[in-house]
Parts: sequence; C-alpha cells; structure tokens
Amino acid sequence: MTDFVFLDIDTQKEFVEHFGRKAIPDCPKIRENLMELMSFAMHNKIPVISPVSAETTDSEKVIETEISRGEAQQSIFEHTGANPFQNENLMRKLEALTPQTVVVFGVPLETSVSEAVRTLSGQTDYKIWVVRDVVKGYTDEEETLAELRKLKNVSLMSARNTIKFLAEINF
Repeated sequence: MTDFVFLDIDTQKEFVEHFGRKAIPDCPKIRENLMELMSFAMHNKIPVISPVSAETTDSEKVIETEISRGEAQQSIFEHTGANPFQNENLMRKLEALTPQTVVVFGVPLETSVSEAVRTLSGQTDYKIWVVRDVVKGYTDEEETLAELRKLKNVSLMSARNTIKFLAEINF
C-alpha cells in the first residue's frame, strides 16, 4: 500500500507547448510547479500514473513530467476520449497501489482532468487533491475548480502546500 499516488493527466507537448496543435493558452505558467511536483515525486519514490491522450499527433510527455524510462515509478496509459479512465488498465493500476490520496494535476482541466476527478469521486473512496496551480484549461479555471471542489472527497491544494505537507510527514 502507498499513501499517495500522483495522477499526471495529459501533460503532453500537444497541449502544454505553445506550438502544439491543441495548445492551451498560458500553459507555460504551470510548468515550474509541474517540475517541482514531479521532482518531489521522483526523489521520494511516489508512484506516478500518467494517462496520455492517444487522439493527439504528439503524445510525447513534456520534459518536466518524464521519469527515467528505467524507473518503474511511472506508469503511462493511453486513452481515447475525454476520460482517462476509459482505459480500464488505469483504474486497475490505481487499485493495485491502494492509495489513500490521489494527487491530480494536468491538462485540459475542463475535459480530461475534470472527467478523471469525477470518476475518482464517484467510483472510489480515495481522497482527491486537485493541484489548482498545476491544472490549466482552455477556459477560466475558477468555475471548473469550484464545481470539482463540491464533489465527494475532493480538496483543492496548491503545489507548494502539497509538497510542504508531504515533506512534513517525511514521505
């Protein structure tokens, strides 16, 4: 059993890089926090599950979210459609890790991230931390985040507070 799992959703060049075909405006603003979260996960051996959209022309992860290929710490699952959990192997992997808390971040907020959070809230009893400064969407994030916060077991966290909390419990 692990206490925490990071769910890194669709942080692919297609969405995050300014030249991507489906580029999300102002996405570079989340990259520093994204890098800090992933660095913390890597150094503390926190499992990372990284669904990637198979519907894009460039499914390559951005450099900030890649963990060395030799590490078993990161699991990558392709999905089609808005909900990453359409790939049943994603939920199987998560269930096998038996986390207490799933830390969710990524893009696009109003589709893949929201669908994943709704699935987790509706089908599991995990605590769900949505990292508000490491999600980005095509539209205003505040409305979507307010809707997600109303769901069962969902909390909004900042990257700084997530890392601080995990560091304090000597993760």
